[in-house]
Amino acid sequence: MLEPSACIRLVPGPHEISFLYDAKRLANPAQLEFRYKLDNYDTDWTYTHARSAQYRHLPPGNYQFHVQVRNAGADWAASELTLPVYQKPFIYQTWWFYLLLAAAAALGITRLFQWRVARAKGELGIVLEERNRISRDVRTAWLNAKTAYDRVSVTRQLLDQSNQQLDLANTRYYLGLGSIFELSQPGAIAANTGGNQQRTGQLRLPPRIGRAFAPRQLGYSKNFRPSVVTGRDILSRAR
Repeated sequence: MLEPSACIRLVPGPHEISFLYDAKRLANPAQLEFRYKLDNYDTDWTYTHARSAQYRHLPPGNYQFHVQVRNAGADWAASELTLPVYQKPFIYQTWWFYLLLAAAAALGITRLFQWRVARAKGELGIVLEERNRISRDVRTAWLNAKTAYDRVSVTRQLLDQSNQQLDLANTRYYLGLGSIFELSQPGAIAANTGGNQQRTGQLRLPPRIGRAFAPRQLGYSKNFRPSVVTGRDILSRAR
């Protein structure tokens, strides 16, 4: 028997709780009518002639059990019996557990966001590094191509200069052969015999060639036979 002011504290878990009540009436107790209600659980009164009330699987929380009695056809008594009931929750049913769970979820979301940001930065760094590498490769290839082009241009200029010098040398060579051939003709030598002294002063040959040919290249005799003097002969005589 519990006092009306006592509080029923139920341990966590599913339970079946029964409330037993009765009224003192010695004459015809079967005419007594009861009604009861559990605050925060029932929405209206329950009318019965039984002396008990059963509840199952109460959610965690505070409740108030109310019961009233009357004779059949009479008004309900102004006084009633009130009994507080407290259903203890499991740990995972407490408010602070939900608070910790929300904090853990927020921390997890923050860590996940930071990881995604770090991963994105890493991928961006890889992309930038690859782009820089491609840029360096392209620049190196361009510099190599430019260097090769410059070398080709310089080689072409040198080749053009060599061709020009070769053409000039060929021109000088053939002009020298023509002059030697003209000097070796008998008619030209006879016609220029009188002016050899003057032309000798005007003819300028290289020092070694001049010393080798100055007295002989203008002389002739009756048994003179024209001959063609080549550049190789000139070089051999100059030596």
